[in-house]
Amino acid sequence: FWRVTLPQIGTTIAVVVTTTVVLVMKVFDIVKVVTNGNFGTQVLANNMYASARERTVSLQRLLLVRDPFERDEQWMRFLSQANEFVQARTALLALPLTEEEHKLLRRQGELTARAVPLQEEVLQLIWAGRHEQAQRRLVTEAIPAQDRVLEQLKTLYRLQELTATE
Repeated sequence: FWRVTLPQIGTTIAVVVTTTVVLVMKVFDIVKVVTNGNFGTQVLANNMYASARERTVSLQRLLLVRDPFERDEQWMRFLSQANEFVQARTALLALPLTEEEHKLLRRQGELTARAVPLQEEVLQLIWAGRHEQAQRRLVTEAIPAQDRVLEQLKTLYRLQELTATE
């Protein structure tokens, strides 16, 4: 084994170890950047909340803006906020959490899974030039769905605030 098999798979082992180290460093970098070195779960929950809220604002602006260049800028902000949300959530899930925090994040994930398709429908209506329908869908369905996500994140933040002060 030591003379035949190990030398043959040595390169593969080196690649796997290097890849694993790089992936671990990437996760660490995301956590460090998102939290500015403060690894508190409150910071991440707050970043998730801010990104989700700003994403709704960007969606509203997309509906109001008529200039194609401004609309593209809002579109990029909308996508960027989704990315920030996902990075904060991924970093948060990588930290040691209580069962209650996991439960709240699972529920938040379920609510987000309902809110995102509604946002996408609003976007499709905007891109199709059907602004009145987009406005109705945004006000009656997408914003209330996103509000439920935001409430869940507020609850998570309050829980973490209580845990931090104990």
